Amino acid sequence: MFCNDNNKQIKMLTNLLVDKSSSEIERREFRRQRILINYEEKKYKDVLHDINIIEQTENISGLLLVLKLKPMIQEQFQKARSILMEQINNGGKILIRSDSSDKIVSLYTDNSDDCEALFLNLRQDRVEQLMNGDLINKHDPTAKPNKRRKII
Repeated sequence: MFCNDNNKQIKMLTNLLVDKSSSEIERREFRRQRILINYEEKKYKDVLHDINIIEQTENISGLLLVLKLKPMIQEQFQKARSILMEQINNGGKILIRSDSSDKIVSLYTDNSDDCEALFLNLRQDRVEQLMNGDLINKHDPTAKPNKRRKII
């Protein structure tokens, strides 16, 4: 069942998931394998989709819970990066759609340098480092990295 190419492996697992001859236990295992590969490939929407399917029939904990929370965190940071990029590109004007209505609210900022700095600090790789405990405080030379066991 092992394939060298992750995309081929995802395709194979997808085919096994829809195969009527697979038992429910086998399908759960195929879905879990697909979650791990999609997470490795940073296909966070696919990870969340599969975890949501699993949650319909069972409670998740441990690794699956972590694999659900990390993409959710990445999605929120992506939303923040999108807002910051829009602000940078619009020269200080941010258009935000209100969740409660279809109104668009304009906000004006006076310093796009702060937005650019924050945008650069919210890079996907830095968010991953933060979640994995790999970030060390550069301002504190005595700071030590987190020595806890890494989860994916």
